[in-house]
Amino acid sequence: MSVIQRFNPINKEEQREKFLFDPYYNPQFKYDDGISDEELSKYGQISDEYQDVALHILQSVIKKYGSESQYLRQVEGELLTQQQVTQAIENYLVSLGLAKSMTINMTIKLSRNFIARTSVYKNTINVRLPIEHREKSLKSTLNHEIATHYLRNINDERQPWHKNRKEFGLRDYIESEEGLAVIHYYLDLEVKYLWLQAMYYYAATQAVYMTFSELFLHLEQFIDDRSRRWKICLRVKRGLRDTSIPGVFTRDQVYFKGTIRIAKWLVKNDFDPTALYVGKIDILDLPKVKKIQNSEGIILPPFLQVKEVYINSLKQLIKDNNLPI
Repeated sequence: MSVIQRFNPINKEEQREKFLFDPYYNPQFKYDDGISDEELSKYGQISDEYQDVALHILQSVIKKYGSESQYLRQVEGELLTQQQVTQAIENYLVSLGLAKSMTINMTIKLSRNFIARTSVYKNTINVRLPIEHREKSLKSTLNHEIATHYLRNINDERQPWHKNRKEFGLRDYIESEEGLAVIHYYLDLEVKYLWLQAMYYYAATQAVYMTFSELFLHLEQFIDDRSRRWKICLRVKRGLRDTSIPGVFTRDQVYFKGTIRIAKWLVKNDFDPTALYVGKIDILDLPKVKKIQNSEGIILPPFLQVKEVYINSLKQLIKDNNLPI
C-alpha cells in the first residue's frame, strides 16, 4: 500500500459527517496501520520560508475573483462528468504516443476512498469520486500525473539505480518530482496562479499549531465551499489520530517549495527539462548519474517539442506568482 493510502483514514466519511454537523468538533481518525511521528515528518519539517509568497497568491486570487468557487469556474471551467473524464484520459494516453502495449496496461480506477482527486500508482490511474475535474484543467492534471510522474517512472525503470537507489547514494526526489509536475500542470492554463499549491503550503504552516477545527475556520477566508475546505484540512491533517492536538503531515509543502526550486533550475538551464526525464532523480543528483544513465529509449512528453511555448509558460508562471527566482 502506498504512503498516501496508508495515511487515508478508514473512518473518513463518518468523521466528515460529524464535523460538518459540528465545526467545533475535532475528528478522531482511524487507520489500518500505525503511523509514527517520524513518518508524519518524513518529508522534512514545516517551513515558513515562502509563507509570504504563498499568502500573497491566495490574497491576490480572492481580491481578483471574489471567492475560490468563482476562481475555479472562471479559470478551470465547469465540472465534467465521470464518462467525460474517463474518455479524456483514454484519449490522452493515445496522444502521448506511447507503445500500445504500455497504454493497454494502464487502468483507470474510480473510488470515493482516494484523497487526491487523481493520482498514478504503478500502472493505475486513480480518480476520486465524486468527480471534481473541470473542462479547462483536466489536461493540466494529466500533464502533471501522466506526462510527468508516469513517464519519469517508466524511464527510471531503464536505469541501473532503479530499485537500488541506496547503492548509488541518491537523494529523495520528491521536491524535484512534484515541482516539475506542477510546472507542467500550468502549461495549458491561461491563468497561472499557483492557487492550490500555495494553499497546501500555507495550510501546512497553520496546521502545525492549529487544531482541525481551528484550521477549518481560519481557511474560510480563502475557501468558501465547506466540502472543499474539509478536504484541504484533511490533506494536511492526515496521519493524525486526534486532531484536537496541533500537528501536520508535512508532505503537502513539497509542491510549492518544489515548484520554486525547479523554476530556478530551469531558468539556469536554458528552460530545458529534458535531463529531468532520465528517471526519478533530484536535480542535485543529475551530475552524479550522467555517466551511468541509460539514455536510449527515454520517453519525453509531446509538449517539450514546442520550446517557445514551454519557455513563455514558465516565465508567465514566475511573473504572475511573483516567485523569488
